[in-house]
Amino acid sequence: MKQVTAMGMIRAVVVAVAGVTTMAAGLPAVTFTIQAPSSSAFCGVWQGFGAEWDPWFFSGVNQASGLTQSDWDTVIAPRVQQIGVSMARVWIQLRWCLPVQDSSNDANYTWNTTMMQSLYKYLDFCQANNIHVLLTDWGWAVHPENADGMRLYTSCTDTRYATGMARYIKELVINRGYTCIKYFDIGNEPDNEIIAWYGMANYQTMYRNIHAAMQTAGVRNLVKLIAPETGGVWDTTRTVIRDLKDILDGYCSHIQFDYPENRASGNYWSYWRTSDMVRGWVQQEGDVQWATKPVFRSEMNMAVCNSTFFHCKMDTYDYAIAIADYCTALLMTRTNAGLAWCMHDIKYFETSGGSLMEYGMWRYKDRGWTVRPWGQSFALLNKYAPRGSIQCPVNINTGTRNVTIPTQDPDDGTNFNLFHCAGLRRPDGGMTVFITNANRTNTLPVTLNFSSATVPARQLLKYQIEPGSYGTSSHTVLLVSTVGVVAPAASVTFTMP
Repeated sequence: MKQVTAMGMIRAVVVAVAGVTTMAAGLPAVTFTIQAPSSSAFCGVWQGFGAEWDPWFFSGVNQASGLTQSDWDTVIAPRVQQIGVSMARVWIQLRWCLPVQDSSNDANYTWNTTMMQSLYKYLDFCQANNIHVLLTDWGWAVHPENADGMRLYTSCTDTRYATGMARYIKELVINRGYTCIKYFDIGNEPDNEIIAWYGMANYQTMYRNIHAAMQTAGVRNLVKLIAPETGGVWDTTRTVIRDLKDILDGYCSHIQFDYPENRASGNYWSYWRTSDMVRGWVQQEGDVQWATKPVFRSEMNMAVCNSTFFHCKMDTYDYAIAIADYCTALLMTRTNAGLAWCMHDIKYFETSGGSLMEYGMWRYKDRGWTVRPWGQSFALLNKYAPRGSIQCPVNINTGTRNVTIPTQDPDDGTNFNLFHCAGLRRPDGGMTVFITNANRTNTLPVTLNFSSATVPARQLLKYQIEPGSYGTSSHTVLLVSTVGVVAPAASVTFTMP
């Protein structure tokens, strides 16, 4: 049996514990000490977890597949609300509102297309539920192969592209009042697309064009312009930081994750190092605002093993453990938000019946909108690590290794890759601690210490997710029942399976 355990009191302390049960001997004991919350140590306030939530639900292909307003009202909206999503990354395309190349005349824009109407539904929901939006133009207006009929321009440096994007932002933020749009960037994984198509110099010119166009349109001060949404090519990320730091308000990158045994065998960098290094580069490349600009992990998912649209372990409990471990490690770094790919299964594109994206927290309508295992573990992270939380430095003592996160690099190439601990003070005044043991062969004896600034005042309530529960709770995203309590104390000792 494998299990994810959570202990906590909503108004006091929540401890979410993810582990893999085995029958093998234990690891050496580890002590985690939760220190006083510090926004300076973590380079700002935590902006929350969330997911990719692209506006296809009300598109023609999904409506033709049987999706209805009732599905939205009774399944989609209530679940997103219950989880407490803090942020959503939302895909847009210039073609949805500009069917012609000329972006200089307002009469050329069509704001009532099917895709724009679908986009408004998503933005209405985010506006009403205080969900911050990272709006991402996918860059297909300059796609050299006219992908999905989206191409408008033959170069990313065409100033009409920049003018069109600025007009898009003006319509959404000023004319329609979507102040939930807090961030904007251009080009999904440009290391694989725009930069691969046109080169780094043209990509940077494109960004400067859009920066200038947004100034002209009077919207540059309304949203933060961030980059580069890279898909893991770190040299590209660092070059963009170095050369565009004067116009960028923040940075973002993607990274897929792998299973714990692969990390332990040296096939994958530690979660901590890959998550924190972007912040380090912002400092090293001379950005004078390195400690205050937001840094996001704007796509989190598992390395592809089947296809772009489905992962071979998407429906397994291993995926639930892996995403919990990934996110707990992310909270230990100076990264300010983490967005999973993706909110729920949905059909992408408008041609050939669409392509079903099966990476969501819950499955498509033809599978009853049933919740995947990782949807429940990720829901705990969203709910109990909300936007506005302040992370706590954590001292980790293994007997042979003693470090404090995030001021010291904890990666010693041994056991650290297999367990993580993150603490934070929520905006409601409560404390949350997440601990994971992703070791497949060993239990982990844990002592959890609280400093005087973080010691719980109330008992900890224990929540538990088990593989066997999914058959009876396939529509439950966030667990609401408890299976035990832990008395309040400055020190708690237990064994992580």
